[in-house]
Order: sequence, then structure tokens, then C-alpha cells
Amino acid sequence: MANRLFKTEPQVDMYINEKTKNKSATVAQICNNGIYYGYLPQFSMVLKTEAHALLQLENVGQKEIRQSLYRGVDWLGDYHIKKSDILQYILSHYTGTIFDRPEMREDNRANATMEIMRDAYYRLKDLCPEEPIYETIDPVSLSEQILSCWSKVYDEKIMYKVISLAIYLSENNREFSRGEAVDILKEIENEVIREHISQEKLNADKAKEAKLLEKLCWLLDKAQHGIQIEKVYSMGGVVNVELSDSSKNFKINSYDGFYDLLDMLCDNVNRRDLIGANNREVAE
Repeated sequence: MANRLFKTEPQVDMYINEKTKNKSATVAQICNNGIYYGYLPQFSMVLKTEAHALLQLENVGQKEIRQSLYRGVDWLGDYHIKKSDILQYILSHYTGTIFDRPEMREDNRANATMEIMRDAYYRLKDLCPEEPIYETIDPVSLSEQILSCWSKVYDEKIMYKVISLAIYLSENNREFSRGEAVDILKEIENEVIREHISQEKLNADKAKEAKLLEKLCWLLDKAQHGIQIEKVYSMGGVVNVELSDSSKNFKINSYDGFYDLLDMLCDNVNRRDLIGANNREVAE
């Protein structure tokens, strides 16, 4: 193999030798792929697009980097993470202030921003009543308070929205380099993968599925309860449930996914069945 300007491990040398020998790739192509697949997001199209844009655009300043990080953190709102290290690192590039900023009130974006921040502030107060939470119009300061209570609010989408707004709207006093921004986007994806596709998560999902099957078996086993579901249908977003005793029919106006719907079905059938059982005992 021709002399190179860098040294690689024996295992890597073996791979490079094999690929270059059969001409399926050049050393340059192997290095390029190593960078693109090892250091850039791969599974999230949002994060991947932002990382590629940061590397490909000619004129990338702090504004463009903030926009990419804003979109990356906003994407996190659908993939909540319990560990806040990467968010703490991003915010370390900013300095928050508890003081009023008149220019924010005069800015034509302020009304929408303030509404989001106000909702997040009151939600933060509700979830962390023992913490000294103060109201502020500075999104960085509010984000710092959010992160200080992260274990109690990490599953609230609005908190990610506030942090993303802080990244986008505020001037960072410590600059991000392009490579650093790409690393941040990659770490955002890595954290989601660790928390949502880890073995612990898979085990938890299996336990949840077992519980789901148990509930479903109870619901379908006529020997378990005296009242039966005859029909379930949805109309206008409302789930209507007709029972063998039509006087006990019920509706479910809202639910969060199938697991939640099944819980509500079982709970309603069980409560109505218990009422029927008590009435039968009184009659006897």
C-alpha cells in the first residue's frame, strides 16, 4: 500500500488494503465515508439535513449555526430525553439575564414567543412547586431554570420549544464552530438512540406488551365479568362503547395511544361490572 500521511490501526489497514486492492473504493472514499457515517447523524432526516447543510454551505455564520441547532432541539420535542447534558452544553454558549429587555418586547416576534414562554413558565411552576421559579422574558434564563428541573419536565414538549427558541433568538456569547455544531447534532441523535432503542427500553417494552396482553385477555374473557362489550366505534374523534347492558354504555373523549385506550376500556368495564355485582348482592 502506498505511503499515507496518517497512521491507522492494523484492523483498519486490513480493511483499507482489501478495498483498495479490489478497487471497490479509494483511500479517500473510505475516509470520506468514515467521516460521514461516523460523525454525522444517520437516522434522523432532520438532523442529517442540518449537519450536511452546515458542512456544504460556503458562508456559515453564528446565525446559520443557531438555526440548525434550533431545528435540532425542536426535533427533540418528539423524542424526549432524560439526560440533559447535550442541552446544558448548548446553553453554556449563552448568558441569561433576569432583567427586562425592551428590544424583545418591541420585536414583532415577541408576542408569539412570550405566549410560549408564559405557558412553559406556568407549567414549570406546576411541576416544580418547591423550586424558586421566576418569570422572565429572556428565553435563555427560562431555559436555564427548565434544565435545573429537567428530571421533572423532560417529557414536556413545550420545554424543548423554549430551549430551541433561546438558541435561535438569543445571541450566543461563546461561538460555535461548524464542526462543533455537527458534533452537537450527532450527539442529540446518539442520546435519542441510547434512551429509546437501548436494551433497557426494549425490556420495558416487553413488560408493557405483557401487561397489555393480560388486560386484553381479561377484557375478552366473559368468565371474568358479568358485563360485556358488544360494539366499539369511533365518531368525530370520540370512542363509543356499547355494552351488553345498554344503560351502562359509555364514551371515551380522548386518549393517548392504544395502551391508554385499553386501560380506559378495562377500567370502565370493571367499574360498571362492580356496580352491577353490588346491585345483584343487594337484590339477593
